[in-house]
Amino acid sequence: MFKSQFPLITDRHINAAMFNRTPVVASHEGEELDNGGTIEKNDRHTVKINGMYYVKSVGQFKIR
Repeated sequence: MFKSQFPLITDRHINAAMFNRTPVVASHEGEELDNGGTIEKNDRHTVKINGMYYVKSVGQFKIR
């Protein structure tokens, strides 16, 4: 559905990646925080990837 490095900006993008179990990379200010995994949970303020929670307002998420 998404191409590699596609930024997941909206909740719609994040939910689609979660539904399709697409590997996602979480980063903050250009530094990778997670080397790639599927989204386990998406709520109003956070995204859970590989058991870790990342705050949406300070993190960036891209397709691996």
